Amino acid sequence: MLVVLVFVLRNRRISTLGSLSSLGGGEGENTNKMRLGLKSRRLFAFPFRLPRHLVRVELTPVEIRRAVRAALAEDLGGGDVTTLATVPSAARSVAFMNAREPLVVAGIEFAELAFRQLAPKMKIQRFARDGQRVDAGKTLLKISGSSRAILSAERVALNFVQRLSGAATLTAQFAGAIRGTPA
Repeated sequence: MLVVLVFVLRNRRISTLGSLSSLGGGEGENTNKMRLGLKSRRLFAFPFRLPRHLVRVELTPVEIRRAVRAALAEDLGGGDVTTLATVPSAARSVAFMNAREPLVVAGIEFAELAFRQLAPKMKIQRFARDGQRVDAGKTLLKISGSSRAILSAERVALNFVQRLSGAATLTAQFAGAIRGTPA
């Protein structure tokens, strides 16, 4: 069985190791174990032992701010020229971030910060939290404030939520698939 960061070998044949096709049984077992430095049927990607299930990782507010600033700097560069040219500076808008398909929400804090980086007084209302399963059409955020800031930050905010929610949704599917098994 292949697990993130830790490889636990349950079968004798390991096709992912290329020429080392047998680690359990047969004449080549000791040779292969010596070549890989194995003393048991486990092959670790790191020289230390990891827990069976990795704990939840939380980013600090500083790390989130740094990621959002870098994404905005890359996306906007010297400014969103289309928005600056077509949207009056005093224009105000309301926008809704909606799920287009069922998903597990992740990255809401990144999205909020993307909007607030460009307009600190932006009013943002959360309708979902990270880790929550939502149906298609569900509103995740309501954003009210400067039209320019909303339009300039929306691509970065959506990118964070889409990527992180995609990873969270896929992870939840994998977790559901092995629920009730000894994995």
